[in-house]
Amino acid sequence: MWGDNDHGQLGLSSAGDVTRPRQVTAPSGGHVVDADGGTHHTLVLTEGGGICTAGSNSFGQFGDGSAGSAGQAFFTCGLFP
Repeated sequence: MWGDNDHGQLGLSSAGDVTRPRQVTAPSGGHVVDADGGTHHTLVLTEGGGICTAGSNSFGQFGDGSAGSAGQAFFTCGLFP
């Protein structure tokens, strides 16, 4: 992944823009089968059904019922209900 990363939305363990592609590994250890992103967040789907999120959750973008995160520069994962 690369690009704007001011909210840690690339999941690279730190914030700051990235100008060259970098490999990202989801902490679940599964293979990523799909990815999508918004302005300040990213979600990835792993082959085992895990949903991993990174970046801002200020408006509930992570879809887990929470909101208010200023940003996380790492992926957290859970299973889709």
